[in-house]
Amino acid sequence: MRWVTAFVLAVCLGAIAVQGALVTASVQESSRPAELTLPYGRVQALPSPDGEHTLYGVPFQDGKNEGPQLWIEDNSTGARKLLLTLGGTMQAFWSPDGKAFSVNDHWASDHESAYIYTTETLKRQNVGEDILAADPESRHFTNAHAYFHVERWDEPAHVFVQFHGHTDEAPVRCFEFQYRVSRTGVVEKLSERIHRIDNLSCD
Repeated sequence: MRWVTAFVLAVCLGAIAVQGALVTASVQESSRPAELTLPYGRVQALPSPDGEHTLYGVPFQDGKNEGPQLWIEDNSTGARKLLLTLGGTMQAFWSPDGKAFSVNDHWASDHESAYIYTTETLKRQNVGEDILAADPESRHFTNAHAYFHVERWDEPAHVFVQFHGHTDEAPVRCFEFQYRVSRTGVVEKLSERIHRIDNLSCD
């Protein structure tokens, strides 16, 4: 009977471990900030954390618009405002307090722009321009495959930004700069990496 008891105990412990892993995965998934991706991915509306505004996408409609669009709605008044008409793909997500939101606009195959919008005024902050003004070294890499990408929010007032890509002329160099940028345009450079392209890839 000892082996039966041991077997039952092992099965129970295995079930607990699996359940724990599933709970952990669920918690990790739920802790990720929701995002709106256009024209693919999440298509449902994305309400702000404070519930006051909603970001949503409008698909391309032949004869009605020039491409997929990003809109915002004031939930208290129903007022709506067009923010962007897309030339490629886009990713948007809210700051933790809902007072701002970031947009990654991959408008061409070789370029991506990053913005922060203030929710109340819809004033747009060009994160890439802030970085280029603060870090002269980064300017050498703009005439290339160059991508400014907000990775995530660091509390309500800052975002972590990656500026990466590769040069187009031989010898081709890959580059990756990491920054922390505030909603007031203050830029802190965190790291940089520049290297020759390896196996036709920057990875």
